[in-house]
Amino acid sequence: MSTTIATDRLFIVISLCVSLTHSSVIITHTNSGGAVGTDGMEIPHVVRLAWGRTDGRQAGRQPSLTLRQILDAAIHLADTGGLEECSMPKLASDLGVGTMSLYRYVRNKSDLIVLMRDTAIGPLPPSSPERDDWDAALRFYATGMASRLLLHPWVLDIPVSGFPQTPNVLSWLELGLSALSAAGVGPQQQLGFMLLLDGHVNSTARLIRGAAPASQSASAPPRAFIDPEVYPVLTDLIDSGALEHDDFEDFGMSFGTEVIIGSVRAAIR
Repeated sequence: MSTTIATDRLFIVISLCVSLTHSSVIITHTNSGGAVGTDGMEIPHVVRLAWGRTDGRQAGRQPSLTLRQILDAAIHLADTGGLEECSMPKLASDLGVGTMSLYRYVRNKSDLIVLMRDTAIGPLPPSSPERDDWDAALRFYATGMASRLLLHPWVLDIPVSGFPQTPNVLSWLELGLSALSAAGVGPQQQLGFMLLLDGHVNSTARLIRGAAPASQSASAPPRAFIDPEVYPVLTDLIDSGALEHDDFEDFGMSFGTEVIIGSVRAAIR
């Protein structure tokens, strides 16, 4: 694929995503009980659950649980043992109900994970900076999102497919987009910078998770195999102890964030 074609496709995707970002969420119901957005597309059931447009409960006897109780229990399981630990039978057992009872609230595990992610990320805190203070807002996004990812590291294992649709994740995206808008960045560049910032936060959080004591031996460079004549700069880096500094994790996060903020400043000059 040529660079020109790839670039054109990227801008098409960016334009579509920006269009989705700036469109209002208006839901109408179809005769079949589904819901459609302003563009006529049916809104997935899990998205309606996330936005509180349906409680997810099916007709029948009075439910013994709430959706939030299920999500809190599922997040606890994932925090303890990862996503693989959060099976529907295990979750049902911890809640003291039959496995099939859970399907009165969520249709499948994929929907459960979507809701778990949005709940784990949580809403934008009231203490977030004003959007006009755009560089502080971008720093707040980076540190705040990273802290949530490291508190719930299983979120990093969830494949990302498509534009975010759930309210908490979108509230964080709105912070970044509005900060960039206040800085004078146009819509396409707003999304481009947010892709950079979010990618930086996620990749750095993965590195921090991988540098935890339990995995340090597996992630350390194989210094004994590294020939200084072949890898002179890498050898100097390892031997300098830069990888062992206590503040390396904070430095890695802040350094990348400041580089992106510097790029924003250069773009608006």
